[in-house]
Amino acid sequence: VGWFWYIGTLVPVIGLVQVGVQAMADRYTYIPSIGLFMAIVWGVSAASARWRYKTTVMATVGLGIIAFLMARSFIQVEHWRDSKTLFRHTLSVTDNNYVIQLSLADILAEQECLDDAIEHYKSALRIKPDLAEAHNNLGVALGRKKDFSPAIKHYQEAIRLNPNYPRAESNLGTAFLHLGQTGEAVKHYDRSLSYDSDSAEVHNNLGLALLRTGRIDGAVHHFQQAVGLDPLGSASHRNLNLALSLKKKIDDYLDELAKTLQANSGMVDINKHILLIEKKKGALDDVIGQYIKALTLQPGFTPAEFNIDNYYRAADMLKTYKRMLPLYKNKQIGN
Repeated sequence: VGWFWYIGTLVPVIGLVQVGVQAMADRYTYIPSIGLFMAIVWGVSAASARWRYKTTVMATVGLGIIAFLMARSFIQVEHWRDSKTLFRHTLSVTDNNYVIQLSLADILAEQECLDDAIEHYKSALRIKPDLAEAHNNLGVALGRKKDFSPAIKHYQEAIRLNPNYPRAESNLGTAFLHLGQTGEAVKHYDRSLSYDSDSAEVHNNLGLALLRTGRIDGAVHHFQQAVGLDPLGSASHRNLNLALSLKKKIDDYLDELAKTLQANSGMVDINKHILLIEKKKGALDDVIGQYIKALTLQPGFTPAEFNIDNYYRAADMLKTYKRMLPLYKNKQIGN
């Protein structure tokens, strides 16, 4: 009976039909072991039926077995103390186990043990080079160490292996953003959202990238998307308020400049035109300067990449008037 119990309950978990990624697990022995215990207990009981000191011998042997199993259980439980301990033990008793290499690397990365995590990600890839998740996670670990160039290579390899991989696209965009390559960052954030449009984090990051290039309307749109998807996200709320504030100030100053120029359209004195424009543009410069100061808190940002079309149109207008000033003074243009 015990033998049939053991065989009957072991068949579903011996690997003929594998359940999950694991081939073996401690839990697979729980129910089958009942059959073994039944066979041992009943077998020993039948064999010792005529023993003179059966009770004493059985009690002594039983206590010894219990003590041994308690010791073994204590040792085994230690392996299950936490995930890191379990995974390290698993690697010590298995070979070429890329699943556990990857799992241990993820745990180490969460605990900021980045150097160890990177080694285990690389071990997983040596066993299974086409593991897109390992390439992506290795890229994240390298990125956290500011090694963005190798991180980018691993993100790109992850995307090559799995073309519809939104997380890798987003991570690649973030790496480019840190390197100041905002155009590339925007492209990959867009791709990530084309696969998964419900990521508040990616909407927020894309908004930041767009702000860097002065595309404020687009940035506002994506910040609003991020807030809608994650109403409790403080970063997206803060970025949305900043973008809306900048947009309003720029629009107000440009409207005021346009009204001023229109009101003085008949003015002949070029110097006065220049003073008016410089005054309005100076106020606008202050707004832009404050905004660029806020943006410099972001890694990889350089003021040279900042661009606002309307702002630069105002600057070009000022340059034009200044070029006209010598002509006016030389009376080469009339009233």
